[in-house]
Order: sequence, then structure tokens, then C-alpha cells
Amino acid sequence: MFAFSGTFNVARAHAITRADDSSPSLIKECGDKEFTTRLKLCNNYSIPGGIRLRIGGPEDPPKNGDCTVAFSVFKGELSKKYALTAGHCYKNSRPSVYSTPDYFGQIQDVHYSLDQDSALIKSVDDNWNLSIITGGVESKSQRTIRGTWKPGQGKTVCLGGSFTGEVCDVLIRSSTPRCYKFEMNDGEEVERCGLIAGQKIGSRIVQRGDSGGPVYRKAGSKFADAVGIIIGGGSTTGGAGADMVYYRPIAQVLSDQGVELFTCHNEAPEVCS
Repeated sequence: MFAFSGTFNVARAHAITRADDSSPSLIKECGDKEFTTRLKLCNNYSIPGGIRLRIGGPEDPPKNGDCTVAFSVFKGELSKKYALTAGHCYKNSRPSVYSTPDYFGQIQDVHYSLDQDSALIKSVDDNWNLSIITGGVESKSQRTIRGTWKPGQGKTVCLGGSFTGEVCDVLIRSSTPRCYKFEMNDGEEVERCGLIAGQKIGSRIVQRGDSGGPVYRKAGSKFADAVGIIIGGGSTTGGAGADMVYYRPIAQVLSDQGVELFTCHNEAPEVCS
């Protein structure tokens, strides 16, 4: 077990979207004057991973917190699509979700226990995106989700928190899921199991508000493979900058929720290669 400081906001999530000129147009996307970034959705609510969402109300600063969307998923049939994020973002049972000042949707199916930490968000709009935002906090670039990947020890991954932005070359410390103790914003200490640890020495790789964000591997110039969702972070030096990340593998999250990952293979398999 490990106790550490510098964990993320455990109360709410922000969603962020990216749009890359080289990405295939698979779902209705933002127009030229309606850019979707990590900080603001476009008018048609195309939902990529990596966007920031506010939970519980449109207040600024947020009254209930922020988190990050990981990936789009579906349950049973493609028409039932959801945004996937961390369950601890919604532990105070405030179901309304906002993007900037606009109402976005409702939280569904929260799983928050020793060995589960995920939630689904149902949007008021059905225009979903097969991509995640990559790059900095205000980036519009995106990569299409192609599939999943399970990295072994010594491999590297990328993180896509909406407050920190993209951080790559994060080294997997152990491929064996373990239990870790987290200190929450209210001082409560909780334990979470089934997590993988990653580190980038000398860098702040996560912060409050990044919870629920995507962990992924870049594939070629325009694709990415889902690896997991961000659950928490910690510092090996005792400082405020978290150089450790703890994520739940995507296969386990999908199993917990009984959903499937929304990928180009579902919608347009000819662009996956």
C-alpha cells in the first residue's frame, strides 16, 4: 500500500474535445467556427475523451468540482452511448453535468467501491465522437480510438487530463494491479484496488480535475488505443507536484460497467487501419 499527497479532485469531471484536420470524419463534428477543445464543447455536443466537465452546477469557480471524460462507450447497442469517467467524481450524488455554463447531461451507473471506480454520463444529445483530445489544455487535436492495449512493466503510456493536458512517456512501474491509499480533498483517506502505477520522474503529470481522464497509447499519426482511466496521483518527493499516476485498466472498467468501447471498428472499420 502507498499513501501519498497531491491527489486529484475526487468530486467532479470536465470534458474536453479535440479535432485534428487529419482525423477521419466519422460522426457529426464541430464546424470550422465551433471548435471543441478540452475546455469547451461545440454547439452540437460532439463528445470526445479528454474534455472537461463540471458536476452539480454551472458555478465558476465550480461549487462541486471538475473531472475529465475518458472514452465513449456503448451498452447493448450503438444507440445507447455514454461518456466514461471516474466514479469518485460523483460520490456526492450530484447528477447534473455541465460543459462551460451549458447543461450537458446526467450521471448514470456510478460504481464507487474498494475495487471499482467508474461512472457513465448520458448526454442530452446523441452526437458522440470516436476520438480523444490530445495535446495541451486548449488543444483541438484529436486521435481516433482504434482499440485497447494492455502495457507491460517498462512500457510507456500517455495521459490526457483536462487540467494538465497531454503527458506522454509515463513509465509503467508494474503491470500487476495493486491497492493504494489516497488522501481526498476533504482529508478522507480511501483505499482503491486493481490499479496500475505509472511515473515520470521530475514532472507533474496529473493534478486535481484530471480524474477520469484517458490513459492511452498513440498509434501511427491519427489513432490511439485505450489503456485505462485516471483514478489518482501522488508524489514520490512529498511535494505538490504529482509525478505518479494510478489508473484502472480499461478492460476492468468496461467489465465493471457492462459496456463496450466505442471505436472506429464499430462505426467505420475501413478507416481503422
